[in-house]
Amino acid sequence: MAASHSSRRVARVVAFHSSSKSRPHGGLPQASLGQLRWQCRRGMRELDELLTNFLDREYDGAGAGEKAAFQSLLELPDPDLTSYLLQQRMPPPELAIVLQRILQRTDA
Repeated sequence: MAASHSSRRVARVVAFHSSSKSRPHGGLPQASLGQLRWQCRRGMRELDELLTNFLDREYDGAGAGEKAAFQSLLELPDPDLTSYLLQQRMPPPELAIVLQRILQRTDA
């Protein structure tokens, strides 16, 4: 039940940000980039580096839906986020693309 609620919430965030084409950074105000950077700090060095690297290298070039998915990803509890990044669990479809991009950066 909780996973279903989480998926619906992620879908709403992605839909909202996808519909806001005129706003910079996929609908996020410029000041919230600092908030995103703060949310990338998870207390686990490996997670911090993966998330911060995506924010620094990929975020500006990402589409609005991908930016919204990244923001939703940052709202997840650490155990869920870790299990998705370690590919121990399948993520909701709304998060799969951004997770794939984060993981591709580790292969390069």
